[in-house]
Amino acid sequence: MKVKRLKYLPIPSSMKMITFFWIIFTRQNANVTMVDENHEEIHLFQKLEMAAIGLGVTAILCALGLSPWWLFVSLITWHVWYGIEWLFRLVQYRDFHTAYRNIAFEREAFSNDDNVSYLKTRNRFAWIKYLRG
Repeated sequence: MKVKRLKYLPIPSSMKMITFFWIIFTRQNANVTMVDENHEEIHLFQKLEMAAIGLGVTAILCALGLSPWWLFVSLITWHVWYGIEWLFRLVQYRDFHTAYRNIAFEREAFSNDDNVSYLKTRNRFAWIKYLRG
């Protein structure tokens, strides 16, 4: 896993790392632990699963006559889902941090980031069981 250290990272100071697409970013001076890395690796697996779903859906849409440019959507499926679920949770909980902690992707990552062997035993689409009201 490649962690890119940046002098400036435009994320809240409460966040240590962020995964964007398949790149993990952190601040240059951040103390990154194995738990932090494992948390972000869980997100990478989630993104691959969501990209596969997005690729399948957009391939069908392209076969039906839509422009092949729609295949780009497969790369951002996770980010779109994450944003929509965060907005839903924000309305539900009326608190930014609580909304963030209750996104299914985050619930799975926080529940298992201290288990370094989790990714070896993780079922595909395990984050789905963390969807709840």
